Amino acid sequence: MMLRRCETAGMKDTYGIIPEESHRPAWAGWNLWIYPGEGYHIMKTKKFYHTLRFKVLASILAGLALVTVPVSYFFYIEERNQEKARFQDFTTDTVNYIEGILEHEMQVRDMEGLQKSLEGITRGGEIKGAFLLNKRGEIVFSSDKGEIGKSLDIKDASCQVCHRLPLELMPGTAILEKSEKVLRSARSITNKPQCYSCHESKLKALGLLVADFPMAGLEQRISFHLNRIIIIVLSGMLITGLMGVALVDQILIRRLKKITHAAGRLRGEDLQARAEVKGEDEVGELARAFNTMADQLQASMAQIEEYSHTLEEKVAERTGELEVRVEELERFRKATIQREFRMKELKDKVKELEEELERMKGKP
Repeated sequence: MMLRRCETAGMKDTYGIIPEESHRPAWAGWNLWIYPGEGYHIMKTKKFYHTLRFKVLASILAGLALVTVPVSYFFYIEERNQEKARFQDFTTDTVNYIEGILEHEMQVRDMEGLQKSLEGITRGGEIKGAFLLNKRGEIVFSSDKGEIGKSLDIKDASCQVCHRLPLELMPGTAILEKSEKVLRSARSITNKPQCYSCHESKLKALGLLVADFPMAGLEQRISFHLNRIIIIVLSGMLITGLMGVALVDQILIRRLKKITHAAGRLRGEDLQARAEVKGEDEVGELARAFNTMADQLQASMAQIEEYSHTLEEKVAERTGELEVRVEELERFRKATIQREFRMKELKDKVKELEEELERMKGKP
């Protein structure tokens, strides 16, 4: 442990106890980069969404989304259409099967067998219900015995789905919202020659066969395909994005951070700091430009230091000369003062002699 002084990143005159062998401890929201034997500098931690990694990841994901979302939607539509086609084929085959049973039971005049057949086809859950209407709209056979004898009004909402349209545009199927969503298939029972024994030959249709198919299974399968596509797309985008970030981090960000660290050391007055130069790309050129700048700065600082040293020598030399001159002036001043004192003494002596001479002349 040792006490070091921080003079960078606005933290001047701040001290802290730092483990000398440490290289990057977290400290109060700052990144503290320590260079053993060379000092350290402090850089404030960035928010992740401000980093180059986040921007690269966001750009990759946005680009992938522009490509994969339309393609994924196309595949979803194809899967949905295929599921609907398979469901439609199933309903058609099932109605054909029920119609075949009806025709057979009618020919052998086994009405009880016909009723049991309708009840049996709904036990598997793939058919919600089936019933047979006569020309008066009365239910004569049904998988639900409770419905036998009831009449359907053509004005009923479930009937108007088809009957509101002209005959030539009337579909054979319709989706109804009952207790659950069902696909209702309605097929006319045509009067065939083998039916003439019981029905008049002039009749074209003997009734209507109606079967309801639950759509929950179809919707579950469509939802499964949608969820699968979403998971595949999101997983692929995430994996691709992370791989892209890792690649960019390896070839760009780490190299830029080394230049940033060298710049921090240079800012901390470590004039020996240089960036590692690898490659001939733009980052390599940036590193070389930084090193050139650092060399020029170091040379300039050396020149300034040399000039400062030379200036100090000149100032010292000039100061020595001035001190000698001052000493000479001081000796001259002292000599002048002594000479003035001597002249005064001589004048006083002359005056005394003159007075003495006058006294001698005045005696008789």
